[in-house]
Amino acid sequence: MTTAMTSFGSERGGFSVQYDTHARCVRLDTWGFWPSDVATLLPSAVLDVCATATKPWSLVWDASRLVPQREDGQRAVGLLLRSVGLMRPARLLVIVPSMMTKMQLMRLTKEANVFDVQYVKSEQEISQ
Repeated sequence: MTTAMTSFGSERGGFSVQYDTHARCVRLDTWGFWPSDVATLLPSAVLDVCATATKPWSLVWDASRLVPQREDGQRAVGLLLRSVGLMRPARLLVIVPSMMTKMQLMRLTKEANVFDVQYVKSEQEISQ
């Protein structure tokens, strides 16, 4: 069973999050450029869903449509990564084909002291 998808933002920039109970997987989909009000919602919205996940659980973050973020977005991503890292998911995987976005996310991941992250360019690269 998959929980209802919760979406924030607009077509220009936002995110959605949902939990698949059968796969024990939180799915985060992000896109565009986030305005400040959307960026500030990211950590709590995702962490609320992660808190309901049955262990062991995974987080799959589809950042394939995300663009590099400014300060508010980077701060939100850093907080999210630090908090998720403390929750110790069995797997943290980021789908990010854009090298610029990947470089920003890798820097934020390192700054958050989260080191067990797998980056792939497409869903087809995900190994089960």
